[in-house]
Amino acid sequence: MTDFIIKKGIAFERLDRLDIVNLEFDDKRCIEPLLFDSSRRWKTTLKVGDSVKINETVCFDRRSPEFAIGSPFSGFVGEIVYGERRTLLAIHFTVSESQNVEVLNGDFTELMKKSGLFSLIKERPFGFPVSFQKKPKAIFINAVDSAPESANSTFIVKQKIDFVKTAIATLEAESDVFISCFDEDKSFWQEFSQNVFSFNNLHPAGCSSVQIAKIRPNLVGQNVWTVDAVNLPLIGELLQTKSIPQSRLIKPAFGYSEFPLAVNLQKLKCDGKRLIGGNLLNGHKVHSSIAFGCAELNELKEKEEHLLFGWIYPGVSALSKFFNPLFKLLAKPLKRLEDCRSHGGLRTLVFPGIYDKVMPLNIKVDFLLKSIMANDIDEAVSLGLLEIVPEDLALAEYLCPSKLPLQKMVADALLQAKGEGVDEVC
Repeated sequence: MTDFIIKKGIAFERLDRLDIVNLEFDDKRCIEPLLFDSSRRWKTTLKVGDSVKINETVCFDRRSPEFAIGSPFSGFVGEIVYGERRTLLAIHFTVSESQNVEVLNGDFTELMKKSGLFSLIKERPFGFPVSFQKKPKAIFINAVDSAPESANSTFIVKQKIDFVKTAIATLEAESDVFISCFDEDKSFWQEFSQNVFSFNNLHPAGCSSVQIAKIRPNLVGQNVWTVDAVNLPLIGELLQTKSIPQSRLIKPAFGYSEFPLAVNLQKLKCDGKRLIGGNLLNGHKVHSSIAFGCAELNELKEKEEHLLFGWIYPGVSALSKFFNPLFKLLAKPLKRLEDCRSHGGLRTLVFPGIYDKVMPLNIKVDFLLKSIMANDIDEAVSLGLLEIVPEDLALAEYLCPSKLPLQKMVADALLQAKGEGVDEVC
């Protein structure tokens, strides 16, 4: 029997092809530091033409040099891309045939910091990559893939069970571990831990904030770690081999395939389609590569045409969560996302109460967003800002009639709250 049933949300279709397809890739690689942790100021000492070894530091944080991103390949620097104010955007490489390796040493914390895999563990509150400054009160492993076009965590984990056992055993040494999964996968996950809880397939049940609130409500807003189950094989392989994994299993649209870490994805882009790293609700638009912790690669049609008189369009053939009663029998339920059209532009915040229909947490989203827009961070914290992360409002952003960038608003508010020292009282 399902342990927790989420009643607010949407049940998206799961159309996984659970088979592994072999793909061929070229020798181009790219590391984009901001995909690992956008709150850090990344710096590199490499220059064009320099050679790098496997596990060698590619870039590091100016303020905390012990946090770095290591190279999962051996090759040469082809190009370094900077943005405004010398922000390090990307480092392009060409892989060499000779595999030169630099040895990684240290305990769990040191290995995670040196490799860049620290970004696979998120720290609450705020939801930023773990800083290892505080010992967590609990660790939550998320294997609930309720978001549209998300990878099947259990299928990926089953391919490398030995590495997963190592990862979970190491995390259990840090704190109590709680695992969330679907009811049909519960028996499999109980082989690793007794603290296993099942959820139904109604997004946002797959958001860690919802799982924390259901499993351990007393830890909401407290210092805990969250880990996506799809990333356990990477952590376990790092701990066993003392080397950064060179590849990982990723779900494109046609099945699963082993992708080299930091592979350049420019050749996979198609005209008229947007390539997205991650699920379709809170993934990022792919420029050259995806982060080490990304297990999905999706495409959406880049449609630009608009509906004639769209503001009064009855929605007979449209996908919607909120039906017009007159066309309730004719409208199609929202099961999957098809294109990138927003069906409208930015406008004043309207229709209070719509966000709460897809928010299982005990948070009044309308009032929280208004306090963020008013730049009243203290009020936002009192209304539950520290209980959520941007992905918790991804579905609300998709359904937002005002077309507001809710995830970016929450991310900016969390960054401001952290800068004001709110985390010191957590």
